[in-house]
Amino acid sequence: MNDLPSDRPVLLDEGGGFANEPPAPVTAAPFPEPSPTVFRQAWEDWTGAILSPTVFFRRARGRTSLWSAFGFAIAMSVLGHVVSLPASLLRAEETVRQIEENVFEHWPSLQDQLGTEMAQSWILRWPYLWHAGNILLAPILVPLAIFGFALCFVHPVGRMLGGRATLRQSTLTLSYASAAAPLLALTVIPVLGWLLYMAYYARLAVVAVRETQQITTGRAILALLIGGFILPGLLVGISIALIVLSFMMLMPFEPLLQAA
Repeated sequence: MNDLPSDRPVLLDEGGGFANEPPAPVTAAPFPEPSPTVFRQAWEDWTGAILSPTVFFRRARGRTSLWSAFGFAIAMSVLGHVVSLPASLLRAEETVRQIEENVFEHWPSLQDQLGTEMAQSWILRWPYLWHAGNILLAPILVPLAIFGFALCFVHPVGRMLGGRATLRQSTLTLSYASAAAPLLALTVIPVLGWLLYMAYYARLAVVAVRETQQITTGRAILALLIGGFILPGLLVGISIALIVLSFMMLMPFEPLLQAA
């Protein structure tokens, strides 16, 4: 064959390519998947934490948005107060019955001073005030409580036990551990409902600390016992002792000694 260049002119198209080249195949750009809505994301997070907590908290460790985690915890707190209102009303009615049977029958004068209707109205109104106040203050109290609990107790104890999580990761996973709050609806069942709720909340907390800190289950339980009960209990005890000591230092002892 003749390898010499041909004398025929080379035709170019308007785009600068050869006119005799086949057109390039047109491929459509991939359509981006729509991001889930807030409610759908919250539902997926809740079902993931409740049904498969190990997988959920292992993946949640890589999340970065504290605001999303705090928003989830606030929503769970509000929902928990709403679903636990019937149980609170039942306990209030039981309290009124106990007062009528055990207090007013033995101290009729107290019934005359307080009045049956007044006592009933205050006791039965208290659940509404309690839950409404917590719902209104949830956007402030819930993030502060979770961050303070992680900062002062669970995170440092977990790190001392060999954990590798950051403070942000500990705060994130503790926020998502609040997924157990809607299970407060079970508290309408006396005793058993509370046991079921606390058992499942403890399970979520243990799995959250274990997967976040990447430690064993035993160390996660120990971190929650020390950081969730022992250290806060010591802090409360020291605070009460200091308050009592301050009152004792300010209290005049001379009149007491003279009376003795």
